[in-house]
Amino acid sequence: MDASVSLSSPKQHSVSNGLTVWRERLFWTGFGLLLVVSLWLRVHWLDRYPWDYDEGIFLMYGRLIAADYHPYSEVVLSYLPPFPLIVALCWRLFESVCVIRLVLAVVALSTVANLGLLVRRLAGGLAGLICIGIVSFQHEFFWASRAVLADVPALSIALLAIVGAWMYAETGGRLWLVGAAMALTISLMTKFLVAFVAPLCLLLVAWRWLRAVGEADHWSQQTYRWLVDSGIFLATLSFPAALVILVFDSRAIMTQAVAFHVLGQVSFLKGIAAAHLLADVALRAQVLWHILISDLGLVALAGWGVVSIILLDVRRTWPTVAWLFLAALSLLFDTRLNPKHVVILVPPMAFAAAVGLSCLWRNPCPQLTNQYSRLVVISSGAVVALVWIVLLPGQIAKLSPSPVEPIEGRAELIEFIREHSFESDCVITDDPALALAADRLAPPEMAETSENLIRSGHLPEQVAIAITQSHNCPVVVSSKKRRFEKLLPGYLEWVRSHYLVRLDFGHDDIFYLKRGVQVGRSAPLAEFGGQLRLWDYQINLGRWKAGERAPLRLYWQASQPVATDAYKLFVHLRNQLGKTVAQADHFPFEEQLRAWPVGDILAESFRLDLPATLPAGEYTVAIGMYQPATGERLPVIPDASGENAVILGPVRVEASTAQ
Repeated sequence: MDASVSLSSPKQHSVSNGLTVWRERLFWTGFGLLLVVSLWLRVHWLDRYPWDYDEGIFLMYGRLIAADYHPYSEVVLSYLPPFPLIVALCWRLFESVCVIRLVLAVVALSTVANLGLLVRRLAGGLAGLICIGIVSFQHEFFWASRAVLADVPALSIALLAIVGAWMYAETGGRLWLVGAAMALTISLMTKFLVAFVAPLCLLLVAWRWLRAVGEADHWSQQTYRWLVDSGIFLATLSFPAALVILVFDSRAIMTQAVAFHVLGQVSFLKGIAAAHLLADVALRAQVLWHILISDLGLVALAGWGVVSIILLDVRRTWPTVAWLFLAALSLLFDTRLNPKHVVILVPPMAFAAAVGLSCLWRNPCPQLTNQYSRLVVISSGAVVALVWIVLLPGQIAKLSPSPVEPIEGRAELIEFIREHSFESDCVITDDPALALAADRLAPPEMAETSENLIRSGHLPEQVAIAITQSHNCPVVVSSKKRRFEKLLPGYLEWVRSHYLVRLDFGHDDIFYLKRGVQVGRSAPLAEFGGQLRLWDYQINLGRWKAGERAPLRLYWQASQPVATDAYKLFVHLRNQLGKTVAQADHFPFEEQLRAWPVGDILAESFRLDLPATLPAGEYTVAIGMYQPATGERLPVIPDASGENAVILGPVRVEASTAQ
């Protein structure tokens, strides 16, 4: 008998090893395939989603910082540095929104991979693969993971903190503890939405002490070690924050990125009486539930998974339940509850759902000895799993976007902004995505015009007026969001009185042609017929290249009433021999005004079409006014040209790449 056992044991051991190797290979193959498919879908649909308002804010931050505006001292930032700096770095390197989205999609997939590996360690390879699949293709997470938003990056880093704290609780390794503390601080600085992770990490660190005391004879030594570890954890927490304070203006950070959020929340809560606080929380609970039932299958599966976790092993998997509870609780007290915030619930829900499905597949509820009870639990789990499978195609269908414009349905508005402003111009708007879609920047002080920022008092009406005056932005857009109208009515009234043209683009209002533009001269350059004055000009607002349209801007003032169709402006581009090689005649402001306003300096922006065959070199621009009926030019004082024209330039023209 003993001999037979000794002979069969190596064979059984070999079979067991072979099965283990096969399972390992199967897991890593599935792991890789799921991540590759997930990344491919994100890349395939990278530019097929409309821009989100908050996405516009972060892109505006990044582009302004990449344009060498200094954070906090010049650019008003309502977020701590990590995420805006990452966006700025990506823009400086690639100048592409799609590339930034790709980088963030890869970061999101690191979240998926880390979560899957954690679940595998705690509940097996099958549960790990199921978790990866659920998170990768859950529609809220999918959408947020390829957008330029701080939510998923903050969640990704927070997950590293959870993994580190969990591994410290399991192994006692201090490197895990240090990593958890660093990740926790950086995640909170990325977005405070993940604040619920802090108590979860603290619970995991405390759990290590409880386990050590329960398993060791020398509890005093274990307590001393845990106290030292706690000190290391707290010290490491403060390191990234200290680094930010050393590099940036700490007072500006506290005012813009910290106090701003606090004041915004206080302002929001002023309308809620203390007696109605519970009612308000209940209302948010209803809102949260309506958001969650859009993925009812996952919610049901996660609920059954929580039951499975409790029945399986409370000691090792209680953090999953705590994680889900803390995330849900933080959303209930989120005064700005938004559907995209629900993304923080996806990882713990997927964790619980994966454990539940894995348990149902392998050995459901072995602790239940009563066959009837076991049958009821298994049947309910099977029903929940079936519901999830039936609803799954609908959830996957939500991933597929329709081809859209960068800002859906607003192409005409965006084209107007592009046509009536230049790349170096600023655009003031309460929707930064509009300015970015037109490839324009906002003034750095008005990079964000969110409701929170305005309610907190960081952008009062007089400050907004002063910014608009100093930057001479040619276009102001009051978008369909109506933030200016609702929160800065005095500012919008000032805009209406200081911009001569108002156009209605559906729900968006655009204000154009600012009166009283500030110029850097104390006297005009020239006077035309005693009626019109040229105060200044700009001809280096962009690239002059053969075959393209060159930007010009002239600053005019009427000294007496003049109809806009009374005189025509000629614009001649001349080579070094004085020969005109390109020209454009038009009536200034004819499309916008019937008559020139007297006394106001106005900026006229237009473009000159350059011939594709124009050779590279230096050119000058001659301008003047003439009567269209007779061709007679208005006399120019002073007339250095001798032909009743003003010579501008020189300007450098590049040859066409097609030559």
